[in-house]
Amino acid sequence: MPEREALDAALADALPSVSVRSAAPVEAGWSNAVWRVDTAAGTFVVRLPRPGTAPDPAKRRREAEVWRRAAAAAPGDTSLAREVARSEQLLSLSHYYDEAREFARLVSIDHQCESRREFVVVTGGGPGIMEAANRGAFDVGCKSIGLNIRLPAEQHPNPFITPELCFQFRYFAIRKFHFILRAAGVVLFPGGFGTLDELFEALTLRQ
Repeated sequence: MPEREALDAALADALPSVSVRSAAPVEAGWSNAVWRVDTAAGTFVVRLPRPGTAPDPAKRRREAEVWRRAAAAAPGDTSLAREVARSEQLLSLSHYYDEAREFARLVSIDHQCESRREFVVVTGGGPGIMEAANRGAFDVGCKSIGLNIRLPAEQHPNPFITPELCFQFRYFAIRKFHFILRAAGVVLFPGGFGTLDELFEALTLRQ
């Protein structure tokens, strides 16, 4: 069953030393599957990402190698050449995933001790750099928040958000308001137009 295989892979990555006793879906539907997992260490709620929405460096390296081999087998295929260029560009940027993960890990472990919650990482709740930041907090057993947006056939909450701190918004303006209202600081990593939009909106609202 592909859902269980994805669940096993997610757990092996996040909790490598924990053995799963049982797992049962809480929500139906593969694209936003939520599983309750019983382990020797306790019970966890795990939200699986959609296939292909976790662009960490290892995945990008595998994708780039696949496209290189395909292009080498068909040197005259311009569409394959474009895919090679695209995959190599994404690979060159993928190290930011690890950097965002490490940054969130350091912030979380320094500012969440026992019952103290001085600073909590907040992301847009989706894949990529957002996932990396939530994952960094998850790595050290700390809480993190995801402010996700409901879009047709678009992002779903990543599986590393603290389940009770995963929020879904229908409107970008309200979501952005909650980002800025509670922010002690804003950290941006290289991105596209959406990242630039967030940057200049934050600067405008804070001036």
